[in-house]
Amino acid sequence: MKIHLLRHAKTEVLSPTGNDVDRELNAKGLRQVAEMKLFLSKKDWGITTLFCSAAARTQQTLKLLALASTFHKVTITERLYLAESNEIENYIASPECQDIFIIGHNNGLSDFAQELINEPYLLKTCSYVEIEVEGENWSEFISRSGKIISHYHPKVD
Repeated sequence: MKIHLLRHAKTEVLSPTGNDVDRELNAKGLRQVAEMKLFLSKKDWGITTLFCSAAARTQQTLKLLALASTFHKVTITERLYLAESNEIENYIASPECQDIFIIGHNNGLSDFAQELINEPYLLKTCSYVEIEVEGENWSEFISRSGKIISHYHPKVD
């Protein structure tokens, strides 16, 4: 099984509403997503299910990637907004999922990646990592057994 983790792109410091959940991408974030789109568009997503945090910045990242139609299923969920590693693990524990792609936030995504590969790992803004893990389904995957298959971080100013 494979899990793909993508941290949202660079954001504005504040939102017009003052709420963190409403923060949107800034100019650098827009350039990051454009470069990430080129990288991710070369992949075959097959029966991959995508889960995206309900925050404005993650949804904007997803929309600008323009890849949603290539996934088996896309779910926008409030449960992934600032989710910690254990919350991510509990959320994806669904026997119906094969490969999974998550667009979310730190520190939860980086902590989850570290748990999967059993070594320190940091997802910077708009960083992507693909990890292969052992197990028959996500409800019984073996943590700390993952191997990084690919990773990418856009280099933009």
